[in-house]
Amino acid sequence: MIASRPPSPAEAKAHLAQLERTLDAVRKDVLPPADAIAWPSGFNRALLSELPLSTRTWNRLSRAKLTNGQSQLAVLDLMRISGFGHTSLADLLLTLEKYLIGRTLTPDVPTDDLPGPVPSHDASNRVDAQHGSDEELSATESLMFLTTTIDRLTTPSRRWSIATEGLKSLLATSADVIGTATLADALRPELMRLARRMGLDDALRSVGLPEATLGIPSLPALIARRLRDTLNALDERQYTVVRTRLAQAPPATLENVGLQLGVTRERVRQIQVKLEPKIEAAFGQELDVIASTLQERLDPLTPADELARQIDQITPDASETATTLFRNALIRAMGLTLNGGLYTTDHAEQVIRDVRAQAQELADDVGLVQERDLFPSLPDDKWRRFWPWLRRRSRLHSFYGSLALRDSAKARAKAALLSLGRPATRDEIGAVCGQEANRVGANLSNIPSVVKADRDRWALDHWIDDEYDGIVGEIVQRIEEDGGVTTTERVLTEIPAKFNVSPQSVRAYMYSARFEIRNGSIRLANPASIRLRDLDDVIDGRDQDGAPYWTFVVDDRYFQGYSVVGMPPEFAKALGCEPDSGVDVEIRNLPDCRALSLNWRLSSLTGASLGYLAQPLRLLGLQPGERARLTIASGRAVVLGLHDATTPTSAFPEADATLERILRRRRAI
Repeated sequence: MIASRPPSPAEAKAHLAQLERTLDAVRKDVLPPADAIAWPSGFNRALLSELPLSTRTWNRLSRAKLTNGQSQLAVLDLMRISGFGHTSLADLLLTLEKYLIGRTLTPDVPTDDLPGPVPSHDASNRVDAQHGSDEELSATESLMFLTTTIDRLTTPSRRWSIATEGLKSLLATSADVIGTATLADALRPELMRLARRMGLDDALRSVGLPEATLGIPSLPALIARRLRDTLNALDERQYTVVRTRLAQAPPATLENVGLQLGVTRERVRQIQVKLEPKIEAAFGQELDVIASTLQERLDPLTPADELARQIDQITPDASETATTLFRNALIRAMGLTLNGGLYTTDHAEQVIRDVRAQAQELADDVGLVQERDLFPSLPDDKWRRFWPWLRRRSRLHSFYGSLALRDSAKARAKAALLSLGRPATRDEIGAVCGQEANRVGANLSNIPSVVKADRDRWALDHWIDDEYDGIVGEIVQRIEEDGGVTTTERVLTEIPAKFNVSPQSVRAYMYSARFEIRNGSIRLANPASIRLRDLDDVIDGRDQDGAPYWTFVVDDRYFQGYSVVGMPPEFAKALGCEPDSGVDVEIRNLPDCRALSLNWRLSSLTGASLGYLAQPLRLLGLQPGERARLTIASGRAVVLGLHDATTPTSAFPEADATLERILRRRRAI
């Protein structure tokens, strides 16, 4: 009877020869023939307790009472064991192969010496004695020798076997998932410093993990093996559901799969519900380990092509369906979502919300914010490379060097002014933002932080010391500065020089009804002292009912929102509009139309103005060039229509109108 002892190098080589056919099939990931040898004859199975088998494999062998004896076992003998599948068979054979290879490299040692410690240099001497002092070990032989030495230095136990198995799987997974190249790369720096002192660092660096762990399943390989077993156990209908509903992206509809299989959509759903737990079980806890490890290597935001490359590096060779299932499950386990070509996590979505909140807090009166002010809201500098994507996801618009919460005409106009960085004209600003000059002025005039630098240029309020308030406003400012009255000389000298306006324009406004000039001094006029002409001196006539009317020529501009100017102040007064005020005027003959806007400014050089004419002119069908008539109906109401002057009552209508006014005055007296 052969003693329960480790096999000698010669015996180990003989056992490996018997297993060659079976191991060849396992390495090709196919099931060996039923009569292939799975345990060599004459090899005591009591040594199974020393092998680092998986717990599942050991339990199946133990329950089948095969952990003792020395008879030969065939593949069929093992496959008959309940729950002992392809995975357990590969685990047993590959572990056994590694053990026997280790025995071929180890010289015979008395059995009594096995539990005792063997110093590292003694082990090296033994190997040199066998292979020759000038012959270097291969990378695989180096790892095998180290593993065998560790096994012999430790009292065999199930816990040690499990730990050893985990260590080997850890190294294999490190090579597959992290890309660790050598055993030295996998060790902590402190341990490598110790290895260097012991003269082992070169040997450790020569051990390439992919080569040395050949046959040791990494976590991705374990998942692939379980997936393969799970998929192989499915019938054709179940496999179709997995392929079309779980692996395909986007998944086929239940109805289409049902038509393909000849069943109802509800039946397809039921099959899918039963299959999903089986697929998830094949992934196991290993998937979470792989997912968390891979995610540590990824940037906060990962381009889709980069993630695909990273996953391809660790995806084991398998069928297309199994590979797709593995990739999809890995992405789900990492909690990634595809957004605009980038995979993001919940953390990235929170960063987007933080950027938006910071932008809202810092935005100015038109929603503008500077990019540099938002960078502090990022977790760290590595997020900067993804800034264009973060900006778009934060719903921030970018134009002319500024960011905006919303894309508005006012925001664009102010951003254009900011980009120029100096007071600028409407034409200059419009050339940047693509707006017409008049629209630029209208937009900027409604922004509190933008003011007039002079007659032609706009600026930010903190760019200039004195805001241009228009000629009238500047005259009023100097009157107030001098206590209610100032000199005409100061007004005519300072304002043109400071704000680039002509002295003629200043003089024209000085003589408007807003001011009173006397003996070289100018002051604000008292509205109560304003003298108006008689209404009959300014109107264009009266209708058959004696109601006064005023006429104006229709212009294209009125249909574009411009006001008609030149209305006599006396006519505005008759409609209830007081100096420096405005009123709404009802159109009596167009009751559903918006009221007209009547404004009378004492500083105006063109009289009162009337706005909101576009709608009523269109409703009345009046055309540019025609003359419109505005007749006072009562109070703040008018009748608007076409002025028809084609049938005069006499050969001298203007003279008749003058005579009529004279007669009305006399009757009044």
